[in-house]
Amino acid sequence: VLLVYLLARTDGHIPVVTLLLAGVVINAVMVAFQTLILTLSPRSTFGVQALFTWLSGGIAVTSWQPVIIVGIIIVLGIVCALGFPGVLDAFALGEESAAHLGLRVEWYKLFFIALASLITAAAVSISGLIGFVGLVIPHMMRLLLGPGHRLLLPASAFAGAIFLILADLLARVIIAPSVLPVGIFTALVGAPFFLFLLRHNKRSYRW
Repeated sequence: VLLVYLLARTDGHIPVVTLLLAGVVINAVMVAFQTLILTLSPRSTFGVQALFTWLSGGIAVTSWQPVIIVGIIIVLGIVCALGFPGVLDAFALGEESAAHLGLRVEWYKLFFIALASLITAAAVSISGLIGFVGLVIPHMMRLLLGPGHRLLLPASAFAGAIFLILADLLARVIIAPSVLPVGIFTALVGAPFFLFLLRHNKRSYRW
C-alpha cells in the first residue's frame, strides 16, 4: 500500500486515477511473482497447498484466537472511521468540493487509505482473497439507506458479514463433504449486481 501511495504521489497530491493505476500495476507485479513461486515450487509442499487454499478464499479457521484478534482490529477500525462521518460525506461529493469545505483533503485521504488498508489486511489474513464483498455490499446499502456514512458504515459491515456467511454456507453444502471456494458464490452474486450498478449509474446514481 505504501508503495502504491508513493508511486501515485504527484507534486504533493494523490490523484484518484493515478492511485488506481498504480494499484493495478503493483497488483500485476505481485501476481507475477506469486505465479512464479507457485510454478517453481513442488506441488506436494504443504506451504504451496496452503497458499492455493488461501488464494481461493474461505473463512475456515482452526481456532478462535485469530478470529478474536482480527475482529478487534476490524471493530476498532470501523469505530475510528465512524468518528469522521462528515468528512466521508464531504469526500462523497468529490475532492474539489471537500477542499472547498475546508478539509485537508490529502491528509484525510492518507488517513483513510491507511485505515482501510489495515482493516482489509486483517480480514484477508484469515479469509484469503474473496472478491466483490467490499465492492458491492456498500453500494447496495447506499441504494437502500442513502449516502450518510454514519449509518452506511456499520450497515455495510453487518450486511457484508451476513452475505459472506451465506456464501460460505452454500460453498459447504452444495457438494458436501467437499467445500467449494467462497469466492465463486460472491462473484456469481456480486458481478451481476455490479454491472447493474454501472448501468444504473449512467442514468441517475452517483457513487
